[in-house]
Amino acid sequence: MADAIERCLFELNYNVKDSYKKQVRKTVFTLRHQQQIREKVVNKTMNVRDLCQLTSSTPMNEAATT
Repeated sequence: MADAIERCLFELNYNVKDSYKKQVRKTVFTLRHQQQIREKVVNKTMNVRDLCQLTSSTPMNEAATT
C-alpha cells in the first residue's frame, strides 16, 4: 500500500520536486493524525487515488481538523 501511495503522489507531482515533497509530507501528516482517513485507506474503503487527491487539494492545517 505504501508503494501505491508513493507512486500516486509521484504521478500527480512528477515534474515539480518541491511540490512532490510537500505532497508526501501532507499525506504522511494526514495518515498520522486522522484516524478516520487512515482506517478508510487500510480497510480499502478509500482508494489511494482519492487519498492523494484529498491531500493535494486540502491545506495541511485544514486536513488536521477534517
